[in-house]
Amino acid sequence: MDKFKIIYNAITDIGKIIFKYKNQKITAETEDSICEMMVMELQQKKNEKYTDEKNGKLFDEMASTVLDFIFFKEETTK
Repeated sequence: MDKFKIIYNAITDIGKIIFKYKNQKITAETEDSICEMMVMELQQKKNEKYTDEKNGKLFDEMASTVLDFIFFKEETTK
């Protein structure tokens, strides 16, 4: 049961950090700085709360997936 709490807490912690930026306009000029701020906050949260190697890896993977979804630009091929 504790593993489910870790998953829930990781999702919640990542969401709290990411959602702080939901009203910011992400443009080509601002995306790098916004992404850097998110990464720094996520890393800080990981360092203070997810110090166990397995828990830290879970947090990193989840956070990376969210950041990829927000910032990764898909190339369109036709």
